[in-house]
Amino acid sequence: MKTGELASENCVLATLHVLASKNLSLCEHSVHVAVAAVDIAAVMRDNGFGENLLNEHDTFLAGLIHDIGKLSIDNTILKKKGCLNSCEREIMRRHSEWGHDLVSEIDEFHHLAPYTLQHHERPGGRGYPHGLDTDSIMIMSRILNIADRFCGMIVDRPYRKAIPREQIIMSIADDITDFFGNHASDIIDTLLCTDRCQLESSANHYITDTGIQR
Repeated sequence: MKTGELASENCVLATLHVLASKNLSLCEHSVHVAVAAVDIAAVMRDNGFGENLLNEHDTFLAGLIHDIGKLSIDNTILKKKGCLNSCEREIMRRHSEWGHDLVSEIDEFHHLAPYTLQHHERPGGRGYPHGLDTDSIMIMSRILNIADRFCGMIVDRPYRKAIPREQIIMSIADDITDFFGNHASDIIDTLLCTDRCQLESSANHYITDTGIQR
C-alpha cells in the first residue's frame, strides 16, 4: 500500500473510532450514508456528472464525516427516545456548522468541509443552516442529503421503527427530482435496490475490521 493510500485508510479508521467512542449508532449511520452516497454518485457519474463529483474514496469519506459535528452534541439529545424540544432541535441543527469548522481544521478532510456544511440544505431554501436555493447546493451535498435522509429512515431509531423503502421514496421523491432532474428516476431505482440488511452488513464489515467493540 502506498503512503498516500495508507494515510487515507488511517483517516477512515480513526474517524470510525472517534464516532464509535461517542455513539455507536452515530458510527453505524455514518457508514450507511457513506455506502449509499457512493452508490448514488456512481449513478451520477454514469450520467455524465463526473467532473462535479468526488472520487469514490472521497465520496465515502464525505459520507463518513457528514455528521461529525454531532461529536459536540450530548448523547442525552442524540439518544433521546421522544421528540426533541425547541432548544434541543436548535442544538441539533448546529451540527452541520460545527462539523464544517472541525473538518476545515483537519488537513486530510478540509476539502470536504463544504459538503459537511451543506448536507442538510434542501430544495427551495427549506434546509439549513443557510436556506440555500437548489442551484446553490453542490451536487455532492445533494447526494449526501438524500443518502442521509434515506439511511436515517430505513433503520430503527430510538424514537421510531424503520420505515419501508417505498414509503421513504415517496417522502423524498420531490426533492430527488428537484436535485437531480432527469436523472431522478435512476437514483430512485438505486435506492429501491438498497435495503436495510445491505447497509447493516456494510457497517458490520467496516466497524468489525477496525476492532471496535459493539
